[in-house]
Amino acid sequence: DTFRYLNPTTTGVYSWWAQRAVTSKQNNSGWRIDYWLVSDRLKAQVQASTMMDTGARRDHAPIVLDIDLGAE
Repeated sequence: DTFRYLNPTTTGVYSWWAQRAVTSKQNNSGWRIDYWLVSDRLKAQVQASTMMDTGARRDHAPIVLDIDLGAE
């Protein structure tokens, strides 16, 4: 889990919010159900792993992985 690898103590960051409660995103009451997984061999090359702010979109936040494949 690249996000947790880079942000081991970060809380309150989610990639999904329930649609039954329209205010779940406004209240930041969600789940982090989307992940980028990499092998131990590649983890040192991970530069960033984030959730994109989706503005008014209320269900899923796209997740972004920045990995430097040229790094050793």
